[in-house]
Amino acid sequence: MNEYIRGASLPDWGVNWTTADGTTIDFASGWTFEGRMVNSQTYVEAFTKTSGITGAATSPNVTVQWTVNELDITPGEYVFYLEATQTSTSKKRVSNYDFRIVDPGP
Repeated sequence: MNEYIRGASLPDWGVNWTTADGTTIDFASGWTFEGRMVNSQTYVEAFTKTSGITGAATSPNVTVQWTVNELDITPGEYVFYLEATQTSTSKKRVSNYDFRIVDPGP
């Protein structure tokens, strides 16, 4: 579970997608990315992200750069659906990741 404090300075978030045999996928060029953050209790989409997601040839091969207010959303449990589309074939890869947004506290 990825956890972020609502309103805090947010570091980039990276993941490594591999093939079935464990080889890191080369996302360095020829791919576009889209992410959707959805509340896992209400299924309401908090936002869609199409910029600030970059690919690479090595791990982490997908990096998401959060903007200052991007994760300033209602605290709770979320699923981030990440989709990579190969521009030459339109083939897609999709994965999802659990996130928890928490209040900063007193």
